[in-house]
Amino acid sequence: MLHVELDNILTEDQITTQIHDVLQRADENKELFVVTRAGHPAVAVLNLQMLEDLSGRTVHSEGVPLTPAKEDVVAENPIVEPVAETPATPIEETAPQPSLPDMPA
Repeated sequence: MLHVELDNILTEDQITTQIHDVLQRADENKELFVVTRAGHPAVAVLNLQMLEDLSGRTVHSEGVPLTPAKEDVVAENPIVEPVAETPATPIEETAPQPSLPDMPA
């Protein structure tokens, strides 16, 4: 379980007025913040290293800048064709298969 300091639980209004300080503290001091909506936890703000440690995944590599994803390209005159509806094919139910007993090693 993660520990969040009571002072680091903020409302939406609080985060909008304190965003610079929150980002700096999360990055430099490795502090965890939780933002609430309608009184319920909604979003966490944390350092990328903390995220990598918690998830077990690499978010970015040192020295490789993160870049935003390219915006979706929208065609100026898209061609839209109707899709013919086909009736759904029922799925046949099968009887459960018996399981084999565990074998000694």
